[in-house]
Amino acid sequence: MDVVDLSRNNVLCKITAMNGKIWHCLFLYGEPNVDHRVTLWAELNILLQPYTNYIIVGDINQVDLYSNKLGDANLIRGWEEFMSWKHALQLKDVPFCGPRYTWTNNRDDSDLIMERLDKAYASQDWFDEFPATIVQNLPIIQSDHGPIWLQTTPKPSNPNRPYQLENWCLRYPEVVTITRDIWQLRIAGSPMYTLARKLDSLRKHLKAWCLDKKLFGGINWRKIFSELQNQASQVQTITQGAALVMRHRPLMNEASLALTYWHQRIKDRHLQLADIPSKFLFNRLRQKKTHNYVYILKSATGEWVENHTEIANMIQSHFENLYQASARGSPTVNNNGEEIDLVLRD
Repeated sequence: MDVVDLSRNNVLCKITAMNGKIWHCLFLYGEPNVDHRVTLWAELNILLQPYTNYIIVGDINQVDLYSNKLGDANLIRGWEEFMSWKHALQLKDVPFCGPRYTWTNNRDDSDLIMERLDKAYASQDWFDEFPATIVQNLPIIQSDHGPIWLQTTPKPSNPNRPYQLENWCLRYPEVVTITRDIWQLRIAGSPMYTLARKLDSLRKHLKAWCLDKKLFGGINWRKIFSELQNQASQVQTITQGAALVMRHRPLMNEASLALTYWHQRIKDRHLQLADIPSKFLFNRLRQKKTHNYVYILKSATGEWVENHTEIANMIQSHFENLYQASARGSPTVNNNGEEIDLVLRD
């Protein structure tokens, strides 16, 4: 990067990429005094005339839209001169994301003024080169200005999909109660309007209920086992036995619902990550590996073998005999051999 021009209000830099492409970036501090801005726009117009592929970024110190101003008088001073300069250079607004207002006077109540002063403009050639360019507005923290972040290749954002009611929710009686209560509401209007309002209200109530009911921990089987064991050890009468059964049912229902919930979480994460080499994938593989273990194996003679080394030798010997070489030197498959019977013991 080389500095082409330097002044009190701007720094024009020439940027050369590794592939040899060249573009220019003008870092601008707009004139705070509105009476002096016309002179600045004229100087920048002359400065940028030789270039076609450039971007202007910084504290422009000029509001160009009423939507970028909050508070104070409705009149935007210096607007006509700025728009004339902008149109003369055929500048285009760089889209932004984040907070709209990047400057505040830090006053209270009706004296508060907020404006979007920090932004970027670019030429058409720039957008042809970097069509995805955006400016990310960051929050105002220490200064009266918020920092902005220019991104030529922003990371693609994952679109928020509509909230979905999951299967585990349908097993709670509260869901039926919420649905029944909302459906019995009296709403004035046409049948389609009434249906739309009820569906919208039902969606909001069910979403709030699901988020409030969402589980943030696993199933504490140790706690359930301990509680049932303590209560079962004290059973000596029919009444105590009935109390144990009454306590056992809600505990198992709650555990079953939690199990359904976490199965749904695993399914969602699998759909999102698929076979990406992630921590989630390797944890799943380790879990499957513990289940895919041969504890006992039946030999060709009908004997059950439990020794790990003998089981490995049996499997190796079986496949060596199965894919043995024939007299002509080509491998043959012995279809008449004994089949290996695997038995997994819990």
